[in-house]
Amino acid sequence: MILYINNEDRMSLDRRWLLRHFLIAALAFLLAATMVACNGGERPGRRPNAAIRVVTSTTIIADWVSQIAGDRVGVVSLVPNRVDPHGFVPGPKDVAQVAAAGLVFTIGLNLESGWMDKLLKNAAADPSRVIALGDHVDPVPFQGQPDHDEADKEKDEYGPKDPHFWQDPLRVKKVLPVIAARLGQLDPDGAEVYRARAGDYGRQLDDLHRWAEQQFQAIPKERRLLVTSHEAFGYLAHAYGFRLVGTVIPGGSTAREPSAADLARLVGEIKSYRVPAVFAETILNDRLARRIADEAGVRIVTDLYSDALGEQGSDADTYLGMVRHNVRVVAENLKAR
Repeated sequence: MILYINNEDRMSLDRRWLLRHFLIAALAFLLAATMVACNGGERPGRRPNAAIRVVTSTTIIADWVSQIAGDRVGVVSLVPNRVDPHGFVPGPKDVAQVAAAGLVFTIGLNLESGWMDKLLKNAAADPSRVIALGDHVDPVPFQGQPDHDEADKEKDEYGPKDPHFWQDPLRVKKVLPVIAARLGQLDPDGAEVYRARAGDYGRQLDDLHRWAEQQFQAIPKERRLLVTSHEAFGYLAHAYGFRLVGTVIPGGSTAREPSAADLARLVGEIKSYRVPAVFAETILNDRLARRIADEAGVRIVTDLYSDALGEQGSDADTYLGMVRHNVRVVAENLKAR
């Protein structure tokens, strides 16, 4: 069968063909433009920078890096949420993570030395890729445990400098340019983004610090007394005018076992200073803290975050949220009679 098409029909077909292909081209253009907009102006098909991997020792550092890196970098914390980094035991997966990382951020100041040195050795990590943030914060000595002499300090695995600088937002601000600079070296295309995001986050830390000062102003000076599970809040005490009366576990490590004499002395100090509350930390069992509080006749508070963020969905699942939570908990329990 032969189909004859006259000139008028052919022109109609041609117009429909052209219209169809024009619509297809227009839809393709709109789709491409949408993809570019969704990718922050990047061209479709560009390999995402999430292929750049960074490993951190703790969830707290992971949050700082994520705030600066945005979605350009994949960030993995070795120590999970609500887990004590002092007694962490890495596994084969952690070795692989470190070996594949472009950068490894740690606190330093001997916080992770019990396990990090071995992990880095097993992963054959390039030392130039490992950044100890504590080297950039002007660390302070441990404040508590007035009975510590120089010999005790030498025996303490954490040495005389306190690694828990994250309890002071202004000291955290000091490490942001370090993080941004090292990310920029790893990903030069994102260097300006990292600097800008670090500046924005630094302003949030300034706001957090001012807010904390306002909250603590409601606590009379004679009640600005802290007893915690271990010596993790010296920087908070230093920044906001608190006295660290003592800790359930002596020193800055959670690995030490308090003696009966240590516990009896702490009960006596709580009574002597009229400390209003004992603050137990979420990374540790609160059994000993409860015992101390009961014997001293003061309240026990069990939800202070010290060395790790809270679970996802909690009000302490970011660094900013963790600090706000701690400030509220401390202020509410020390200003109340």
